[in-house]
Amino acid sequence: MKKLITIVLSIITSVGLQAQPQQGSIRLSGSLKFDASSSEFKNGTTVDGPKTSHYTVNPCGSYFINDKFEVGLGIGISGEKEEDANSFGTSEYTSSLFMVMPFAQYNGMINEKLFCTGRGMVDVGFGSYEDKFTDTSGSTTQKGDISSFSVGLTPGLEYWPSEKISINFQLGDLSYTSTTQKADAGGEFTENDFRFKYGAKRVGVGASYLFGGNAK
Repeated sequence: MKKLITIVLSIITSVGLQAQPQQGSIRLSGSLKFDASSSEFKNGTTVDGPKTSHYTVNPCGSYFINDKFEVGLGIGISGEKEEDANSFGTSEYTSSLFMVMPFAQYNGMINEKLFCTGRGMVDVGFGSYEDKFTDTSGSTTQKGDISSFSVGLTPGLEYWPSEKISINFQLGDLSYTSTTQKADAGGEFTENDFRFKYGAKRVGVGASYLFGGNAK
């Protein structure tokens, strides 16, 4: 994470026009976020724990109500995979979601080309999941529908190499998510999750293009 921030700050030494969206500017943007984690347990011997990965692709559009605040709407496609193997067998869980995400974002100027950002958002998602378990006797698969509701805050940095184009770095998130799974065979399960994550594995990268509102 420190290396990423150092690289971003070093880029800012280049000379260029000042980026400053104005009231009435419209931004079209997109981002890609990926994170992965693994764990292990030690009790005399080392045993690998669950391995998880998660990605989100998020195109969105927004409107600047002034030069510091914008409001917008995004859509997203999200996928998750979790694998676990132990003495009882192996399990593999996968899910996919389509999301609608209204948001508001604050943009604070650090210098002429670098901004700190804070995005607050709400997202509602719908999709499906599959949970497969395999042992010596065979395998069983459970499928069903999944829905989610989430509120969160994402800090970031934004670099403007020109008046119209920016590169965005999302540096983690603070969020609350409620997810409900309904199995095709019957039964319902709800999980509530509060997360505070940061670091290199939580970095998201995006880009945007600005329409209207020239640089000051």
